[in-house]
Amino acid sequence: MKKENNVSSKQFVDLIKKTNPPKLKLSMAILMSVITTLVGLCVPLFTKNFVDKFSLSTLNAAQIALLAAVLIARAAAGGISVYLLNMVENGS
Repeated sequence: MKKENNVSSKQFVDLIKKTNPPKLKLSMAILMSVITTLVGLCVPLFTKNFVDKFSLSTLNAAQIALLAAVLIARAAAGGISVYLLNMVENGS
């Protein structure tokens, strides 16, 4: 038989309180993770608009720069959030 582990949100909050993680680092890591997700959702939108309006005559350096900036921002936010989560995990 398969045993199910039902964990309530109260138990999860109690576990976080018991481990006492650095709250500033944890909140910054969660914020950066949310930013990474939001920026990641913008990439397909920019790409769609870029492809739909693509022609050599309307090729705009600003569009390419904006797409590159979004990709770099996503990578940076993801890297920072992973770094902060590792610091919280290791207790630094």
